Order: sequence, then structure tokens, then C-alpha cells
Amino acid sequence: MLFPAFPSVSSLAKSCLFTVCAVGWLMQSLPALFLYMEGADIVKRRSVPAQHLALPHLLFCNRFPFTQVGLASLGAQFNRDFVLAYLRQWY
Repeated sequence: MLFPAFPSVSSLAKSCLFTVCAVGWLMQSLPALFLYMEGADIVKRRSVPAQHLALPHLLFCNRFPFTQVGLASLGAQFNRDFVLAYLRQWY
């Protein structure tokens, strides 16, 4: 107990502390609440389709199947001229 001789003062101190904490939390939460209510958290994204497969500028691991059988198993997207030219650099 904060003030054992005065139990009403202890209860008043606890009530004041709770009120101060609740008001502080409310004051910190209001800006985020207003942004949410305005809809400012919605992000409009625009995607542009790529014309070709983007190749990495830096290769960390050279464990790619360079054989024709390996390329055929990956699909038609890897059997293009610019991909084959890129792979010829690593033979």
C-alpha cells in the first residue's frame, strides 16, 4: 500500500495513475487512428510487365544446368537468345 494509514489516498493514487496512463496511451494512439480513418495507409502500386527476362548482374552460385537437356527441363523461358548468351559467358 502506498499510504497505509490513509486507504482512500492509496485508492486515489491508483486511480490517478491509471487515468494518466490511459490518457497518455490515448494521446499516442490518436495520430495513428486519424491516419487510419483517413485511409492514408492505402498504397497504390503500379506494375509494368517486363518485356524480357531480367538477368542478374552478379552471380553468387554457379550451379545452373547449362546442358540442353537441363535447359529444356526448365521450360521455354530459358531457351531464348539473351539467356543463352548469358549462359555462354559461364562455360
